[in-house]
Amino acid sequence: MSARIQINSNRAAPALGSYSQGLKWNNLFFTTVVPFGMDGEIVGGTIEEQTRQTMQNLKYLLEDAGTDFDHVLRVTAYVFEPGRNLSGFIKTYEEYFPKGDYPARSSHEAALFVHDGRQCLIEMEVIAGIG
Repeated sequence: MSARIQINSNRAAPALGSYSQGLKWNNLFFTTVVPFGMDGEIVGGTIEEQTRQTMQNLKYLLEDAGTDFDHVLRVTAYVFEPGRNLSGFIKTYEEYFPKGDYPARSSHEAALFVHDGRQCLIEMEVIAGIG
C-alpha cells in the first residue's frame, strides 16, 4: 500500500493555513504555491514579481520532493484580473520552462485574497512526476 508523504521545505514559503506545502503519493507530487516570502508576506506588487516568487517557491518544493520543472505535468493557474495580468504571468512562467516543453495548463480568473494590504495576483496548483 502506498503512503502519503508530506513535503515541508525550509526554503519555500511556509504554509500559513490548513494545507500542506506539498504531498507525495507514489510517483506524483502535489502542491499549491503562492507568492509568499519566508516571512509569510506577499512578495512583489506586479504579476511578474509575484509569479517569479511563486515559481521560486515551486522550484524549492519540487527539489525537496525529488523532482524538477522537467517533470511538471499539470498546472492550474488562478490569476487576478487576467485582462491586466495574464500576459505578464505567461511571460514570466515561460522562463522556467526554457526548452518550451510546457506542462498541461489551464488559467482561470480568480478573486484572490488580500494579505496585509497587498493583493495576491497569482496562485498555482501543480502536479509533477517523480523519477
